[in-house]
Amino acid sequence: MSGHNHDLISADGTLDVLEEAGALVLRDTAPRSPRTTAPATTTC
Repeated sequence: MSGHNHDLISADGTLDVLEEAGALVLRDTAPRSPRTTAPATTTC
């Protein structure tokens, strides 16, 4: 989601204003959970 927000503020010029003022705006900083493994199953 942060990448999407970054694209929005870049498109409307907000990113330029923030960076000119000295702000550091990060993109895609949220960790993502890996979905490469199947869920664990248990047997009783």
